[in-house]
Amino acid sequence: CLAAHAQISSVSLDGIAMLSPEDLDLYRFDDLLSEEEKSLRDRVRDFVQNRFLPVVNEYWDRDDFPTDLIPEMGEIGCFGATLDGWGCPGLSSRANGMIMRELERGDSGLRTMASVQSSLAMNAIRYFGSDAQRDHWLPRMRTGSALGCFGLTEPGFGSNPGGMVTTARKDGSGWLLSGEKMWIGNADVADVAIIWAKTEGIEGVETTEAKAIRGFLVPTDRPGFEATLIRNKMSLRVARTSKVRLENISLSADDILPETDGLRSPLTCLDQARYGIAWGVIGAAEACLGCAGARGSAGGLRKETRLVPTHSGQTGGLSYADRAGGGDREPTRGAEGSRTGDRSAGFPRQEFDGGCGAGRRSHLSRSSRRGRYLGRSLCDEAHDQSGVRRDLRRNPRRPPSRSGARTHRNTGVLLIR
Repeated sequence: CLAAHAQISSVSLDGIAMLSPEDLDLYRFDDLLSEEEKSLRDRVRDFVQNRFLPVVNEYWDRDDFPTDLIPEMGEIGCFGATLDGWGCPGLSSRANGMIMRELERGDSGLRTMASVQSSLAMNAIRYFGSDAQRDHWLPRMRTGSALGCFGLTEPGFGSNPGGMVTTARKDGSGWLLSGEKMWIGNADVADVAIIWAKTEGIEGVETTEAKAIRGFLVPTDRPGFEATLIRNKMSLRVARTSKVRLENISLSADDILPETDGLRSPLTCLDQARYGIAWGVIGAAEACLGCAGARGSAGGLRKETRLVPTHSGQTGGLSYADRAGGGDREPTRGAEGSRTGDRSAGFPRQEFDGGCGAGRRSHLSRSSRRGRYLGRSLCDEAHDQSGVRRDLRRNPRRPPSRSGARTHRNTGVLLIR
């Protein structure tokens, strides 16, 4: 891609050639933006560069998110950008995508937080809530003074949300809500949870049907609501994701989202989130390209480098580091098939100053973990409800691999080289 750039302008930072954001915009998305959208882009970009990136590694190390920055995100317009009214600007979907792109340029967890707040929680209230619910929650959520989460996924039902077992039973004029949700972003810091449940007591609709699914506004201070932060994740460590337990939460008739009607309702919100994710991927890719280019330039300034395992050596990951003297041996092939230099595979966690490698404190390293464990996540979902793995390797309908491509041995996902 870089070869296709006729002109590459660069700046120097501590002797390292750095690609500018304009150089990294390989698809020239910025040419599509209006002056107003460019101004918003610059505000979000400055926030990411000057406020978020200086602290992201500290929070990444401890599975946390800098919640003190949330009001600033609301102030610069990161929440509810496409909504019209309630203090929201009513911008285009393109402008909202641009916001997600700039946020994910900082970290996928940062974009995730904004996506949950805007595309999932705020949109659910906007699309399916009553006027009173919108007026109460949306102005506060736009500024970040109130946070929302979106409870759809369950421990036993991820890509099949229609099989959920969380249930809302009629209790007089209100409801009793019980169940569990899993991998719910923002849940432990949210003020309100959008919980999707199958309802008992709707005339003409069986509880087991996907059509029985309704959305409920659940204030997180209600008795029976418990969110437990999931620790020791291998990816999206900056995003706060939780397991949610719902035990006989008493809800009034005003707590149901009145316009929800079956599984179509939550999936409508997910469509909006996926659009933002697609833009976010561009931001992550641009950041990784910039990081790799800068480190490659730095490595070119060193006369000697060597290969050593990273702290994630068990996955075969490698990092370049400056030669610290000695060790002239050529890299060899280890027992696991990974290349090792003159240091053991048990090389401890360490930061490398200089060199052209990607240590754990780089965007390249943080973003790579998101893809590295995708196959494992898909494998986890390839179990049926009895816990027996489906043999996807012998799927007779799988198309033959194309030249230059292969399929993941467990999931059948097409991997392009």
